[in-house]
Amino acid sequence: MECCCIFWYGSTLFITLILAYIIKKLFEKKTLSQPSIDQITEDIERKSCSIVFGTQTGNAQHFALKLEKSLIQENWKVTVQDMKELKDPEEYLTLQASKEDPCIFIVSTFTDGQPPDSCKWFCTWLKDASCDFRLSSATLKGLKYAVLGLGNSVYGDNFNKVAIEVDEELRKLGATQILKLVKADEDSGLEKEFLKWKSDLLGALIEGKDAVVETVLQEDSCESSNDEDDIMDMEELGNAFSKAKSEANGKQEPKEMITPLLRKSLSKQGYKLLGSHSGVKMCRWTKSMLRGRGGCYKHTFYGIESHRCMETTPSLACANKCVFVGGIEQV
Repeated sequence: MECCCIFWYGSTLFITLILAYIIKKLFEKKTLSQPSIDQITEDIERKSCSIVFGTQTGNAQHFALKLEKSLIQENWKVTVQDMKELKDPEEYLTLQASKEDPCIFIVSTFTDGQPPDSCKWFCTWLKDASCDFRLSSATLKGLKYAVLGLGNSVYGDNFNKVAIEVDEELRKLGATQILKLVKADEDSGLEKEFLKWKSDLLGALIEGKDAVVETVLQEDSCESSNDEDDIMDMEELGNAFSKAKSEANGKQEPKEMITPLLRKSLSKQGYKLLGSHSGVKMCRWTKSMLRGRGGCYKHTFYGIESHRCMETTPSLACANKCVFVGGIEQV
């Protein structure tokens, strides 16, 4: 009996120790997997920002990385994205708009005002989307952005053309500026203008205020006009033509159907002109019959009078190739 009690006590103690060990491990695992309150607070306080660059010689990428470093120092969570790696610009931009995180664009302008080779697809899609009537003007609503253009003023009208177009097209799709477009000039020093722009950008991001846009969008460069007042439906064409015709008739005399040149030509061919609208000429088969030389087979076989041939059988073709146009029968 004493041995049984000892065995029972030992077994109970062993099971208790095992359960205590398991509970301890589970508690440790749960503690490690769950972030601390300080970590949670820090993650909530950290704001996210995306930097998108398009470059030909590497300047835009250089400034994008410098901006990333400055934002990280301000406790921002930053992702840097090369435009050439954006296979689906629409998906990327709509995702950024849904998160309402700021998106900073740094883009240079290449030869003849064209975008760099690495970002041609992105710029082409953005331009097409801004002109696509099927897309809403609020497609990118919620997207907050700023654009820094890198160019050289010696190119005149093409100076920072790509950055200007990107800025306008984003606004057309409903995005909101957090800082006005800055066009950095290589002649005056890109580094100097970048530092000033970065300072203004950090201030705008920290304050969280949108830029007051004073500039007016340039005239729509899309091939198709969005001005519905200038578009006329098919149902309205008839009324428009009737109105135009009435106005024309009220100002001018009715035009003659037989022009002077046509009158001269018909008279030379032996037609007898009736007023200003038609002319008649004796069919050659009628002349042949009057001369006793026989007539058309329609008269011979069907008894159809030659002068009534086209009136009686307009759809019955024959080798004589008679035609009837505009009140004038010609053989």
